[in-house]
Amino acid sequence: MRAEILYIDSCPSWRTAQERLRGALDDLGRTDVSIARTLIESAEQAARRPFAGSPTILIDDEDLFPVETDVHELACRLYPGPDGPGGAPVETAIREALLDRRSSEHMTCACCGRQRTRRQLHALHGGTYICRRCGLWVALRLRSDKS
Repeated sequence: MRAEILYIDSCPSWRTAQERLRGALDDLGRTDVSIARTLIESAEQAARRPFAGSPTILIDDEDLFPVETDVHELACRLYPGPDGPGGAPVETAIREALLDRRSSEHMTCACCGRQRTRRQLHALHGGTYICRRCGLWVALRLRSDKS
């Protein structure tokens, strides 16, 4: 498992997110997982990564809290919490998201319906996944439609 926090300098909540992520990982017995930090310094850099505002928590290059739209601006992110929105997810939400992720290692392709491991699927927006075979078909179809 790889954990990473994408952040911008002007949003100090990444530190809180890092502490809470570390606590959730430790609670789940994943003391072996280190947390990388990546400073996002430009809109271009944000567009190349699954950045949804600062801080974005990635597990194996996927947003732990996926959102419907891409964010390419250098902006702070808000997470729901028991006392209203906050700049970092609460530790229990992180722990639950990690557990949900662990329990969904086998998922269904939204295109063909086949069961695949998470590594055999491509993540699309909104928590939708398609297998590599369907992804290739879609890419070829889009290419032929442009011709």
